[in-house]
Amino acid sequence: MNLPMSAWCLGGLVVMVAGLHGAESKAAPASAPQATPAVPTAVAPAPSGQAIQPPRPVQLEEPEHPSSLLKIGVDGDAIIVCSVDEQGGVVDAKVKSSTLPEFGESARAAVFKWKFEPGLRDGRPARFELEMPFTFKIVPAGRLEELAGRKVFETISTPIVPAEELRDWPIPREPTWPRYPEKLKGTGIEGKAVVAFVIDQEGRTVNPKLIKTTHAEFILPAMVTVLRMNFAPVKVKNKPVCVGMRVQFNFSEKDDPAG
Repeated sequence: MNLPMSAWCLGGLVVMVAGLHGAESKAAPASAPQATPAVPTAVAPAPSGQAIQPPRPVQLEEPEHPSSLLKIGVDGDAIIVCSVDEQGGVVDAKVKSSTLPEFGESARAAVFKWKFEPGLRDGRPARFELEMPFTFKIVPAGRLEELAGRKVFETISTPIVPAEELRDWPIPREPTWPRYPEKLKGTGIEGKAVVAFVIDQEGRTVNPKLIKTTHAEFILPAMVTVLRMNFAPVKVKNKPVCVGMRVQFNFSEKDDPAG
């Protein structure tokens, strides 16, 4: 579907805005990328009367968020079952389950780089099978709230009006744009990030969600910029309403407002 577009020209940075049908009405877990491993647990219970001490991870490797899924804003989970030998090395690992195959393969590849303090059975080093859940989040909610200085995810019980259904497009009270990522300076990399969000009845931006991006480093500055936008409350028939929108930020070092 082709959505009507409106452009804000902000000091050389063009921000394209479109209404979003089906904007999420409930607070969802936040979507820079992070894969969080849970505490490993032994797969098989210890035989009766046997004292065991499962392997303890001493060197971890965080899985990478698969680039193909990162660009389209997909989060997910994976559970890996691995074998840890008597020296604390991972000698086998299999994907027990995953929301998408890419998450399972990324987690499995990372697990082979883990090192453990050997597990013990009756005081002697032994081989163990461990089960390890992983959660892949593009941007953790706590990180966004820390940077925004406020709560950014909330449950919205009233209908959300797509921006294209309004007579006038909501425009921020003050121009706001993201800084070019420090890590990419000097690389010449250009790209974009598209973020969906809701303007609540008080004019605050809430429930940001990554739609797509061309580079992982663009995600955080784009989402934080959305949360710094300030709108006048939008009214329909003199009543404040919530509005669903999405915004595209174009990134280029030569247009960086920070210089």
